[in-house]
Formats: sequence, structure tokens, C-alpha cells
Amino acid sequence: ARIPLLMEGFNLPAGHRTAVPCTIADLAPTLCELTGAPVLPNSDGKSLLPLIFNRDVGVGPDRLAVSELLVFPDSDGTTMVSTERKVPAVMVRDERYKFIQHFQSKSLLFDLQEDPREENNLVDVRPDLVDHFQAVLSNFWYPEAIIAEQDQRHRDLALIRDWRIKTGYTEKEQHPVPDAARVLPVP
Repeated sequence: ARIPLLMEGFNLPAGHRTAVPCTIADLAPTLCELTGAPVLPNSDGKSLLPLIFNRDVGVGPDRLAVSELLVFPDSDGTTMVSTERKVPAVMVRDERYKFIQHFQSKSLLFDLQEDPREENNLVDVRPDLVDHFQAVLSNFWYPEAIIAEQDQRHRDLALIRDWRIKTGYTEKEQHPVPDAARVLPVP
């Protein structure tokens, strides 16, 4: 959430800095605009050129950076289904505040100007900001749907595992790959 973005070339002004948050989703519209390519339809991002060239069109202190996280269970090469259940979380930040909401868990709110190390949770001190950020999230974040999708993935992987056991199917037998071509997990 505080990873710097550096850009060079395309006659961009040297040494320009801004504290306005941006996300990786903003890169595609920015590059499209820089190169003259058509902007992607339904893009979640917005071009950063107004920020870069100090134009305030469509960009202001209300601009939010959003990051969602959910790590789905994945095969480790020996088992198809993990029993560990991950939960969705989302982070929303503006120029000053960072709000983190974990599904069915306590929220976190930090004042990045006063507390850049994020040591003091302001949830109980600033309920007005908590309400504001939760209202923003209610427009697009549906953790129940994410959990349902994760549960479906668990069921699908269990069916595949059971089918493989019953049929004796192994990928090596059906699709031989030379051992030298396999990517092995790093211990």
C-alpha cells in the first residue's frame, strides 16, 4: 500500500512526486494514454497522467487505492485440497488514512501522516472514518461471494482428488513430461 511507483520516458517531467494513491490497475490506462492506444473497456484503473502532469482532472484527494487479498488453497504436488481456509481481506487508502477490513474480524484504521509505521489502530477513535470506508466497500466488496467461490473450489478439488484415486489416473501416465522439464518446488 506504500510501494513507490517510478516512471521514466515518454517526455514525463523529471522529479515529480505525489502522495495521491494509485494501484497497479492504473498502469494499463496510463500506458494506453501515453502510447495513444485505445483505453481498455471496463478498466478498474484510471490514467495517472493527470497526476504526472499536475492536472487535477478526475484526480483529487478523494482518490482511493484498493487492494483485495485472498489466497486460495493450492496443490503442493502431493495433496489436491488444503484444509486451511483463507479469508478475504481488503485495504482501502486515501492520501492520509489506510483502512483494512478482514471478513468477520475487527477492522484496522491508521493515520499514515501521524503514524506511518501503522502502530495505532484508530477504529475506536474515528468511527466516522470507519463508517466512511465501510460505505465505500459496500459498493463493490462482497466477501460472502468470495467465500462461496472458495468453498466451491474446495469441493471441485475434492471431486478431482477422489476421481483420481478411484480411476488410478496420474498425469505422468497420461501426459508424460521428462523429469528435466518439470519445475520442482523449492524446499
